[in-house]
Amino acid sequence: MKNIYKVQDDIYENNLSLFKEYLDLESIWNQPVRQLSLGQRMRAEIAAAILHNPELLFLDEPTIGLDIVAKRQIREFILKLNRNYQTTVILTSHDMKDIEEICNRIILIDKGVIVIDCPVAELKQNHNKAAVVKVNLNEPVSAFDIAGAKGTSESDGLKWSFEVDKSITTTGHLVFEISKIAEIADIEIKEQAVEDIIHDIYKNGV
Repeated sequence: MKNIYKVQDDIYENNLSLFKEYLDLESIWNQPVRQLSLGQRMRAEIAAAILHNPELLFLDEPTIGLDIVAKRQIREFILKLNRNYQTTVILTSHDMKDIEEICNRIILIDKGVIVIDCPVAELKQNHNKAAVVKVNLNEPVSAFDIAGAKGTSESDGLKWSFEVDKSITTTGHLVFEISKIAEIADIEIKEQAVEDIIHDIYKNGV
């Protein structure tokens, strides 16, 4: 690959050192290719693809079939590549964790037509219709009556879980209403995942 792309010696050595560190190639450097796992081959192929410092990199399902450790290694390396070299990465993936952890911008295609093209943060803000809020209280409460929030509690009334309809209320307003009734010891807010948002878009349209 060095000779094909006519990579200068200093660039080659610098990139090779980077790849060995971030893609853990040192551990497989002298191993026959036929003995490599899918994740190991993927890491090596990514290194070969960017040996010449391309400005634009296309990756097609780069984490498909990989275990959790290999997926994380590749995701972290793609982020480092973008930050350190300003490489533009266009990635196709059915794994929404790839999109959430790597991408700034998402393009959603349905039957050959682009239906969404926006920053990932904007997708979450505009299409996130639900959230789950879990609170631990310092004193038990028997019931809550808050519009847009369906609450369920364990028997002691100290732990509550609320399903929030964000078309009616916000998580911030819910927390405010709860705090007027009881002192909050701990709180966890879980927004709708990108995968769920995209599922809703495919099912119900934009």
